[in-house]
Amino acid sequence: MTDKQLAANRRNALKSTGPRTTRGKTRSSRNSIKHGVLTATPILPGIESQQAWEEHRDGILQSIAPVGYLEKLLAVKLASISWRLDRVVRYEAEVAAAAVARSEPDLEERKDIGSGKPADPAEAYTKVKSTYLIAELLNNLPNMADEKVIETEVAVGALWALWALSEELPGQRDAISVPGIPDDDDEFDAFDNWTAGLFRKAVAAYAAVARIPSGAFRKQCMFSVRKSHDAALNRRSQLLDQQQRWKLLLERENRSRMLLEPSVLGTVTRYESNLERSFFRTLHEIQRLQAARSGAVVPLPAALDVDLTVRPEPSEETADNAFEDEVTKRTQLSPEK
Repeated sequence: MTDKQLAANRRNALKSTGPRTTRGKTRSSRNSIKHGVLTATPILPGIESQQAWEEHRDGILQSIAPVGYLEKLLAVKLASISWRLDRVVRYEAEVAAAAVARSEPDLEERKDIGSGKPADPAEAYTKVKSTYLIAELLNNLPNMADEKVIETEVAVGALWALWALSEELPGQRDAISVPGIPDDDDEFDAFDNWTAGLFRKAVAAYAAVARIPSGAFRKQCMFSVRKSHDAALNRRSQLLDQQQRWKLLLERENRSRMLLEPSVLGTVTRYESNLERSFFRTLHEIQRLQAARSGAVVPLPAALDVDLTVRPEPSEETADNAFEDEVTKRTQLSPEK
């Protein structure tokens, strides 16, 4: 090959990007492999990471420091077993987490625990706060200056309280109109120019329809709002108690779901125990090989074969018959006197 051809090859090599297809990348990744010891990959595609497996395997190899093909083979096997043991732990955690995540929906469907999950006490607290502010407005209204600005939410709530108090006048309350307060629903929803003077006009208008002095009507309304406030306080207290009971019930249910179902737990436990035995057998074999390589005298592993026969326990009648047979047999074999 001429110098020009070599130079052209080098230039072309600089333009190469390597394999681009998945198949090509897979083949090229094995270019430097001289044996198949490190090629086994016990990962679950789409669930486990090839990189995580390689880091785990390399960590085991670094810890074991195998020498020779056999030690490397056993070390990779050890990495594979411990990887699968970790998978058991992940499986248990994921199954338990999924079961715990279903605790609350399952409890809500049960009929033996009352009415199910209680309402949020925060909603009752909103009612408590709202009725308190309305009662405060009605109580302080006589001493407020006309231009005193009132929060829209409080003013609207107080106006609805006036409307509810006049419920005994169903044919007249809908016709009540207060100058300055929009009658159109859309305009009313957008209205935010509430003042003490404007609200006093509203109280006077409703009192006139009810044919009650304005001051008396305001006090009646304030009394009604305070009753609603006390009811909201009781409701919030009840919901807090119910929420606490629900929390304790949910915690107990979650604890009961932290373990696998008995049928699944038995299978997982047997599988895990089998992996653990394989792990320690493999580890001990590696240690034996390494000890022998260092010149130590390593005895052969002891093998113990055990045959176990399980017989059912004889019934009382069977035991009596056997005893009688044994007595008869001994009597027949004894010499005559």
